[in-house]
Amino acid sequence: MKATSRGAALLAVLAAVVASESGAVERLCGAQYLRTQVEAFPLRSFKTARAWQGDERIQVGSKREFHVRGRFNLLSATCQFVGNDSYVFVEDAQWDANGGPVLQVDADFIGELLESATPADATRGLLQLETETFGPTPDVDNDPRIFVLVLELDDSLLGFFDPGIAIDPNPQLRRDLIFVNSSFVTNRYVTGGTLAHELQHLIHWGLDDDEEVWLDEGLAGYAELISGYPEIDINVVPAFLKVPGIDLTTWHGRAYNYGSAYLYVAFLAERFGIELMADLVSEPRNGIDGMDATLVAYGANFLSTWADWTAANYAGTDPLYGYGAINERRAMSLVTPRLPFERVGGVVENQWGAAYIIFRDQGSAEIDFFGDAAGRYVVQLYEIRQGGGSLQSVQLDADNRGFARVANADSFVVIVGRTSARGSDFEISARRFDPITAVFADGQMEGSALKLNPPFPNPFNSEAVLSFYLPYPGFTGNLRLFGSLGNPVRYFVLEGLPAGSHAIVWDGKDDRGVPVASGRYTAKLQFAHEARFKPLTLLR
Repeated sequence: MKATSRGAALLAVLAAVVASESGAVERLCGAQYLRTQVEAFPLRSFKTARAWQGDERIQVGSKREFHVRGRFNLLSATCQFVGNDSYVFVEDAQWDANGGPVLQVDADFIGELLESATPADATRGLLQLETETFGPTPDVDNDPRIFVLVLELDDSLLGFFDPGIAIDPNPQLRRDLIFVNSSFVTNRYVTGGTLAHELQHLIHWGLDDDEEVWLDEGLAGYAELISGYPEIDINVVPAFLKVPGIDLTTWHGRAYNYGSAYLYVAFLAERFGIELMADLVSEPRNGIDGMDATLVAYGANFLSTWADWTAANYAGTDPLYGYGAINERRAMSLVTPRLPFERVGGVVENQWGAAYIIFRDQGSAEIDFFGDAAGRYVVQLYEIRQGGGSLQSVQLDADNRGFARVANADSFVVIVGRTSARGSDFEISARRFDPITAVFADGQMEGSALKLNPPFPNPFNSEAVLSFYLPYPGFTGNLRLFGSLGNPVRYFVLEGLPAGSHAIVWDGKDDRGVPVASGRYTAKLQFAHEARFKPLTLLR
């Protein structure tokens, strides 16, 4: 229902402003929106509270007054739940006995969710789960419990944390407080996810009160995931995957911003462990600087993780390159013309955004990349073979030009990430090629020594070309494949070969014709007393 009371009027105005700016009403995290409105809607000054605002112990039935941004008066509410770590207050006008929508069962649900169990963990409530993940809650009111206030808000606001309340000039009105919209208390999934989301904001503010919005919101979205309420707004991830060229680090308060920030943080947690979350929250430096300062201990930085994440947003649930939160979805891609083609243009709309260009042609292809001279890019190729995938980076020269080959792929995607403020445009050319001939040409195999060239492609999914140069004719030799423990896998007899270039194609099967498992292998080429070795990796 829409807010109609005079007390909710200004919050309704805030929501209307957002709706007019976006063209449609979107469910909002009020914490970040209120941050942008602190000057337009300052907290009113209330010198004193009523007598029962004192220091007596709070119990069920206790009354308190609360300061709410945009309200013309203090809001009167009654405690309906007391736990070891939390209080649940309900605005008096919203309580069932007073004609409102909130029942005792609703207050109990919120309290038990905070204190006892979540859908993700029947042994830990939200408070234990999130303090162990992100860090301790603040204590601005000398009460170890946090407050939840269920009140009437506009329908577009699910709830919020307002740091202005935590630093209220009147000490009696300071609270470690989360606001929850009474309109949604019967929707357990939305209410639970909102509490998880806003609790992270409360914790984060207490440890780092000026974090950049995109990272704070990404961590809050991750809080929904770990508590068992992922994506309480089902639109946020699809909205981002439709426009993957948006800047991850710039916040406009739109659904795609929530989706991108959430997915990036979820990707980090899956790659580096949930322990990273507390490190990110407690790091005093913000945004990219804070990411770099935190990730150095994990052998990474923002640029490397962002590049890996852009690939993962197409790789989906690929066990090596994908991640769980993407949930079999993919970033939207553009389809190229049929091969061959020359200088087809593309655009990456923003810094820290990406574009995906899919090639539907099966087989082998050569790709030329031409980036804008003013830009900086990360270009990757994700190759798909028999349902699996492999990833290679495209090296760019000083003129932002790059070259890559794909061998025997079912399809592949060029992922163009932009790391610079300028240089949105790029071009791609592509043509077919013969992988074995190309390997011979690139190997420069003429000479007087036995040579085993690097396997191609490597890693591989279905077939790898093992090319070599034999400087003398007529000798008998062999090419053998060994597993990571030195166990023999495949044996090829080589006899009666003339001097020159040769190649063996390994199909990823052992001597019995049984496909071998993903992993690292070693190729050993031997003629007479000479042997050459090369590593290769199979990815199913």
